[in-house]
Amino acid sequence: AKQLVGTKSQLLDLGHKISDEVYEALTGVPGAFSSKILYIAGEVYGNGKYNYKLYRADFDGNREYLVLNSDEPIMSPTWSPDGKEVAYVSFENGRPAIFRQVLATGQREKLTNFKGMNSSPAYSPDGTKLALVLSKDGTPDIYILDLKTKALKKLGSSRFAIDTEPAWAKDGN
Repeated sequence: AKQLVGTKSQLLDLGHKISDEVYEALTGVPGAFSSKILYIAGEVYGNGKYNYKLYRADFDGNREYLVLNSDEPIMSPTWSPDGKEVAYVSFENGRPAIFRQVLATGQREKLTNFKGMNSSPAYSPDGTKLALVLSKDGTPDIYILDLKTKALKKLGSSRFAIDTEPAWAKDGN
């Protein structure tokens, strides 16, 4: 038996927390009911124009919060490990560029804007680096971007391979 106490304004959070506790008690697996999600919604207007919106919300779609609104496509949103910022691809400059954005302030930083592909950002487990895909030298290759120094390191290359969708191991290697 447990007791959770909160105010009326915290009822949704309490409901999510209770669901997490019950799910874990029944399955042994931590619940995801307190999780947040990122998603992109697109709208087509009658005149053939498009609008794209990047949202953050509770796992169930409640408490939707607009992160970015653009007339150009947005792709590949990803969370920083601490959940305080996101990285994504935006086409607002006429070609793909990778941005990161602080959720609390809306402060944005353009991280890449190379000719060709700029895609698939993935934060390192410690949040100090991004793995990403760039085709600035020809074929798509995976790079590591140090977020503090902005130094880029290419992880390998092949004229015949298309490297894409990097992901980090839990230990950051």
